[in-house]
Amino acid sequence: MKRVTKRVLRTQSRTLFDLRFVRVKSSVDSAGSGSSATESEIIDLTQSDDDVSVAGPEIEVKLDSSCEETEEPEPKVEPETKVEPEAQATTANKPARKPRVMPWFKKLAFNGITVSVDCFNCDKEPDIDLYFLSHFHSDHYGGLKKSWCNGSTIFTSIHTANLVKWKFKVNQCKVVGLPLHEWTSLSENLRVVLLDANHCPGSVIFLFHDSGDNSYVLHTGDFRANESIVQHVNAFLQGNKLQSIYLDTTYLNPHFRFPDLQKVCDVTADFASLLVKKGLNNFINRANKQRSISQYLSLSQAKPILFVVLSYSIGKEHLAIAIAKKINSKLYVPHTKYQLVKQYLSWFPEDLVTTDHTSANVHLVSMHTDLDKYLSQLSDSVDSIVVFKPTGWTFSNQYDKSYMLWEDAQREKCVRETLESDTPFTVDHFIRQKKSQGKIYQFNVPYSEHSSFKDLCFFSTSLMWDKIIPTVNLSRYQEMQHWFNIWKSYQKN
Repeated sequence: MKRVTKRVLRTQSRTLFDLRFVRVKSSVDSAGSGSSATESEIIDLTQSDDDVSVAGPEIEVKLDSSCEETEEPEPKVEPETKVEPEAQATTANKPARKPRVMPWFKKLAFNGITVSVDCFNCDKEPDIDLYFLSHFHSDHYGGLKKSWCNGSTIFTSIHTANLVKWKFKVNQCKVVGLPLHEWTSLSENLRVVLLDANHCPGSVIFLFHDSGDNSYVLHTGDFRANESIVQHVNAFLQGNKLQSIYLDTTYLNPHFRFPDLQKVCDVTADFASLLVKKGLNNFINRANKQRSISQYLSLSQAKPILFVVLSYSIGKEHLAIAIAKKINSKLYVPHTKYQLVKQYLSWFPEDLVTTDHTSANVHLVSMHTDLDKYLSQLSDSVDSIVVFKPTGWTFSNQYDKSYMLWEDAQREKCVRETLESDTPFTVDHFIRQKKSQGKIYQFNVPYSEHSSFKDLCFFSTSLMWDKIIPTVNLSRYQEMQHWFNIWKSYQKN
């Protein structure tokens, strides 16, 4: 009983920590859907493309919402604009709507022009005409609709522009898809270049250049930092320093050090390939837990294994592609999802995607799919399902929330060790899980499309900059500033 009580307390403590300090992902139904987001989704494999419509992408909920932020973290940053309360409603039964003021960190001010990034659900700002959308996740495009008219132009990537036009049919402003790695003039002095954000298909980071004072500002949107992004940013800076970085600080916590994203994809694909070649039945063998992995993988499988990768409406595709390519399979997407995928189909390897479930052993489906019913529809052709659930929450190390009390010396040591170390990831990660329910075997994959603490350390110590402005969890700005100062010290080395 004591052990159970302690376990419950630990779980409650971790849950409170998660809710307070980290942005989490929460799926919601799209507008017009009558079912709850927590209900399982049943995919009808007999549907055709014309039979169904596509639900919108799941939202990414930032618990530390910018709209609820009351404490401005730094006086030097452009303050939030004050507005007078709206006049009382003319109808007594209808209360006046509270003004939706654009958060200060959503506005980027340059010489003679101010632009907004990822903010479409606030009141119109008279001095802002150009808007930018980093990617097609609802916590970034929230507020967009057919009649949206706060600005004249929305700039984004080509794939995201296709998605916005398809979903919202926006007709009150221009939606412009810009190519990657090319400067685009926005005004007499301001230009912008888009770089791949390594987040989801169509996601980009924005590098602005104001020739009036030769200043550069980088907005990362949501991104997974890597060496390629750093190289591209430095190439466009041409030796200049960034005035500001608007940084995705979702996982700015030493508790999160994810393995390299490409390594995760490769190792997961290798594991899937082992199961295909050697069989699944004896891998999950509870009768003899002392067998070696070579013994577990020694027998063949009677029927093909179906590999299922759980995903949001858009995101996690890299993992599914890696598995499909490794086992020489096509990638099946349900007809409901395919209507959306068609908007960025050219992003996938050629001829990989199919809507014929019988021609693929790798399926990319919603996080809410009812897997039992899914398997029952395929019982004639497959014996079991191996499910990969990609999420950054599955990987941690020895650090915990006590780092909030660290002195600067401890933080400096942490950064140094983080930059010098590698986060290992091997097939053993899956071997240890052995989690099954009937004929469904589920494995958590430490796959995140946000930068972990390790990625942020690498990114921020590899660029020259004056100031970092966090875009997530702003209530922790003062604590984050300790990390920013340490990263900036590396510019002297």
